Amino acid sequence: MQSHTFICLIITTCIILSVDINAFALASSSSKVTQQHPQCSSSYSDIRCGASIDDTTIDDNDDDTKQQRFILSPQTITSWYMNKLQTHELQTKFLSAAILALISDLFAQKIGHYMNPMISTKLDKRRMMAMFFDGLMFTGPLLHYVYELYEWILPTHDKEEGGTTSQSDKEKSSSSRKRLLAVTAHVLFDNFVMIFGYISLLMITTGVMEGRASGIPNELRYDFIPAVKVSMRTSVMGLAPIQLLSFHFLPMKLRVLAVNVLDVVWVTVMSYVTHRNRH
Repeated sequence: MQSHTFICLIITTCIILSVDINAFALASSSSKVTQQHPQCSSSYSDIRCGASIDDTTIDDNDDDTKQQRFILSPQTITSWYMNKLQTHELQTKFLSAAILALISDLFAQKIGHYMNPMISTKLDKRRMMAMFFDGLMFTGPLLHYVYELYEWILPTHDKEEGGTTSQSDKEKSSSSRKRLLAVTAHVLFDNFVMIFGYISLLMITTGVMEGRASGIPNELRYDFIPAVKVSMRTSVMGLAPIQLLSFHFLPMKLRVLAVNVLDVVWVTVMSYVTHRNRH
């Protein structure tokens, strides 16, 4: 069982790294476009106004160019997601958490069927909807405001001011160390302190929505600590280091996308652990 879980974690980690690399490439590309076309610096989605990723000029009236914009690729999907974050930030974050929770529970049920052939292979739709509404109404909003609180207490980026001069090497080095320290504090606190709140909320909300409210006290008594241990083990095995790299290198707005992708693994593990003893 542990070997299968480890293999699944390695595969999902590779996928996550690929998504993070694509997100970082988009950020670098948009930076190049902004330098050549300052009028396009208002958002990542404005890459299309006058410059392409390969630094060649694009005519917006060209029919071929208009068709190319609709070609699906990691860059275009990320750009579309960033645009939605700018126009409907809270709705995008909450709905993303809900959809990813639904997908994660689907994975968790498939893993449960594989681990225990005695379990019915029929998908538990009520359980999936419980995970969806937990992400939409509880986990999504909680993560948004908790991350805002992290940033308010210990900022991980320097606020840019108009007309500022370039920093010296010494100032850049000091700023980089402070940012790394702040990012590390965010990740450690999120994975090893706030995790107690995340898991207890997950158990309570899904238990109520699945009609198992009477069994919540016993579940918290016997399954809560084992679930916390599994979560911490999952973080140590890969999620926390990847989250640290994402927070340190990606721009603020792209961190949401990185965390949402990481949560697919975490929610899958937590959904499996939380529901394995429910009957």
